[in-house]
Amino acid sequence: MLYNVIDRAIQVHGALGVTEDTPLERMYRHARFARIYDGADEVHIQNTGGRILRRYANGEGFDIGMR
Repeated sequence: MLYNVIDRAIQVHGALGVTEDTPLERMYRHARFARIYDGADEVHIQNTGGRILRRYANGEGFDIGMR
């Protein structure tokens, strides 16, 4: 979501959005790096699914906070 918002802001500002004259260039760079070092969404989904299944296998429940 963050990446999409910054990308839209850059589109609105045109070429000025990718220069160092606005904070958008730095925001875009950091958002792009975050997508790389944070890992793919699929990895997060797989890890979370594995944790949930292990808890169920151990006889524990899992509260997803929807009440």
